[in-house]
Amino acid sequence: MNRKKIYHNHLGETKYYSENTQLESNMNIIKHIKETNPATQELNIAMIGCGKLGLPCAEQMATCYDVVGYDISNFTSESVRQVTFTEAVEHGDIIFLALPTPHDAAYGGECPSSQLLPRDFDYTIVKEMLHDINLIVNPSKLVVLISTVLPGTVRRELE
Repeated sequence: MNRKKIYHNHLGETKYYSENTQLESNMNIIKHIKETNPATQELNIAMIGCGKLGLPCAEQMATCYDVVGYDISNFTSESVRQVTFTEAVEHGDIIFLALPTPHDAAYGGECPSSQLLPRDFDYTIVKEMLHDINLIVNPSKLVVLISTVLPGTVRRELE
């Protein structure tokens, strides 16, 4: 397993994660949809946010599906076609959001955060993008947030 050290928890234990964890989760979502609805065998995927999380996930999904990507910055990929925001939303049967959720620098994972005052991530970009998606999307599409958020955020902030 390809592991990367990310932080020491409050007990001083080193914690690791698989760099493929998010991708595996995304592929499981797609697999579940295909198994529960056989009519969706030819899925189109859109990745909104093609940075350090979104682009690698999109490129891997492109080995099995037609994937387009949108980002405010240009990106280069042999397997993911860069399109406009509107084209991405219209193309995707499943629209993945891999958007920045900035947090206080003290929570960067370099040291234990259990002694720090609780601070949430900044969800401004996610909220704005979901608002823009809702202006275009139809109810048959699935929107999946893969950005880093704290438990309960979607229910509290994004409904």
